[in-house]
Amino acid sequence: MTLDLAPHELLARLHTVTRRLAREQAGDHEVDEPAASCTIAVHDPVTGRLELARAGSSLCVAVRPDGSLDAGLVEEGPLLGGDGPPFACSSHLLPEGTTLCLASSAPAGDPPPGRVAEALAHPGRGPHPMADDLAALLAPERVLLVARTLRLPAGDVAEWEVPRELPAVAPVRHAAERRIREWGLGVDPLTVELIVSELVTNAVRHGAPPIALRLLRGESTLTVEVRDGAATAPHLRHAKAGDEGGRGLHICATLAEAWGVRYETGGKTVWAEVALEGPGPAD
Repeated sequence: MTLDLAPHELLARLHTVTRRLAREQAGDHEVDEPAASCTIAVHDPVTGRLELARAGSSLCVAVRPDGSLDAGLVEEGPLLGGDGPPFACSSHLLPEGTTLCLASSAPAGDPPPGRVAEALAHPGRGPHPMADDLAALLAPERVLLVARTLRLPAGDVAEWEVPRELPAVAPVRHAAERRIREWGLGVDPLTVELIVSELVTNAVRHGAPPIALRLLRGESTLTVEVRDGAATAPHLRHAKAGDEGGRGLHICATLAEAWGVRYETGGKTVWAEVALEGPGPAD
């Protein structure tokens, strides 16, 4: 199971690991506390929302499609291994085509904001030329990442609200199966039906409203997501021979390429990815 953590929670765990490793390596000797900068960014291609968290200081700039530059995406936070957590975090709704530029920290700091803006002032260019212009301003040892945000087309997303009652499982399972056939995906519809059925049933039995099923069509995978309002974590267990239930997540783990849980404000999303045998026909 993959546990999708919010960026600030992931930084908190990295902070704990950093301090523990330092203590283990030091043994009986006193050493300086480790300190490292780190920025974590998670972009949702369905909603366009960017979640950011930062430990220390590093270059973090967004260039919007209109050419405007936002260098204040997230405040500086304590260094990993230093005085944190909590760490600085922020959330932004970005238009499609926004270019995000991240660079590792450096003792000399970042170039003047005016020079950074000049290097990134032409969002119509591709990310590679923008990265070349920005890299020319940075020290050679700095690591630079330039990425452009995209949105998943509306035709690649299907979503259904699910009443919290067991009779609602069958209709939503059939609706998902119909959509798979409409998309013409290279995947066994029965596999998707089983995963949908088990995840939705778990949400109805053990979750809380609102409950929703969402299918995301990608180039190589189909993602099944079931969201509900409970923060309780699903538990993968191996049922005994005489048990009548308890096999739902085991079935999903067997059929899916990967599965996991993503915690959000007001609940969680359990997801499973199914590999596609080949691209579906164009719409």
